[in-house]
Amino acid sequence: LVVLFEKCLERSKKLSFILSILSQSTAAMTGTCSVTKKYVSKKLNSVRWKPATSNFNKAEIFVTGSWDDEENNVSVWRCVSEGEPQLLQELPHVGDVMDMTYLSRDVLGVSSSTGSVTVYQHSNDDKATLSSLASWDRCHALASGDAASCTGLSSNGSMLASVGEDARLLLLNPGETAPHRVIESGGDSSEYAVVFVKTSEVLTGNMQGHLRLWDTRTSGNSPVTTMISNLQEWVRQVSCHPSQQHVVAAAGEGGTLTLWDMRSPQQPFTCISAHTAPMTEARFHSGASDHLFSCGLDGQLVHWDASNTSNITSKHTGSDGSPGLVTSWLDARVGRGEVSTTALLSSGPLPLNSLDVQADVLLAASDNEAIYVIRNVILY
Repeated sequence: LVVLFEKCLERSKKLSFILSILSQSTAAMTGTCSVTKKYVSKKLNSVRWKPATSNFNKAEIFVTGSWDDEENNVSVWRCVSEGEPQLLQELPHVGDVMDMTYLSRDVLGVSSSTGSVTVYQHSNDDKATLSSLASWDRCHALASGDAASCTGLSSNGSMLASVGEDARLLLLNPGETAPHRVIESGGDSSEYAVVFVKTSEVLTGNMQGHLRLWDTRTSGNSPVTTMISNLQEWVRQVSCHPSQQHVVAAAGEGGTLTLWDMRSPQQPFTCISAHTAPMTEARFHSGASDHLFSCGLDGQLVHWDASNTSNITSKHTGSDGSPGLVTSWLDARVGRGEVSTTALLSSGPLPLNSLDVQADVLLAASDNEAIYVIRNVILY
């Protein structure tokens, strides 16, 4: 009886240890990728890596922003090689966090559903502390005076571009108390997505499926180029190729991934059915640009791999006859939808709202109050 009791006690200890590990981290294997799920008790709408010190170092710090709660926050996390992310700091945030972007390694911009934009200084010490640097209260507002949600942010390294439900494009300089410039879009459709394609050129997308390119060096409010999606669906987010800015990926309301060559803006290069519900974000990998990642309201996280076309891709010529740079994303096979795809996270009951990737580690933020850390993403 004593021996039996000791065996039962030992098994009980092992079971308790296993349960404690499972309660700390829910990990699964998807192919060769490891997936860690960290519950945070808040719906998350945005996640961004803090840029690494150099191309040879892996990023360890990232930030998240919550939404759809009575009290939202911006949180700082440390992600090590194994295990769950560790919470370093949590700051209260007025309104839903709509978008986040880094101006530099140490400066973070955050947009709010109240129409405000806040810039934080990010320290480089072990705690990676955030402190307020600048803010523009309700800089996005309707003609009635009511707040208009600031839906998108982008940075060229020194200035922010923001768009919102007031159908305006704002340029914000952290050293100035008022918006550096306000550009009226001239329409009644909310500008929802924004990205700097060059230092002085900004691309916006709206709820009518229009992509418009703005030259911030000009004094007028007319876009340089207007590209109209033939699907006429809400452009929820836009992303530029890291080295060939004429290649743009747009995440659509219909679950469609639309690729544009901005040198031939009359129509998109291709439209690929990507998700079974609206897409929320699409991002090229900054260091392995043949790879793109997308997420959506269907709960899926998809890895798009066009590297099999890169070896024999020919130069693409723009509409003005000028030669273009080689890119796998403008290959004819990509145009036919022949892209390798892998579901890193399969469909779930709740949306995936945001993603970011550095090296071989991908982050995803979800409405199921969790952060997903996907390690060992295959890129080569």
